[in-house]
Amino acid sequence: MDIAVSVNGKYLYTINSQSGNVSTFAINEDGSLTNLGQAGNLPKSVGFNGIAAL
Repeated sequence: MDIAVSVNGKYLYTINSQSGNVSTFAINEDGSLTNLGQAGNLPKSVGFNGIAAL
């Protein structure tokens, strides 16, 4: 699983390369996370660099 934080520090993204799902979370002021949803059916070999290329 790959994890990245947006440049502004407000969002956290995870990629599960085995299932091809990307999950997005808002990072709250207290550091807790709010699940904003997920997208699926991405190629299983895609990482964050691959998503930027899509």
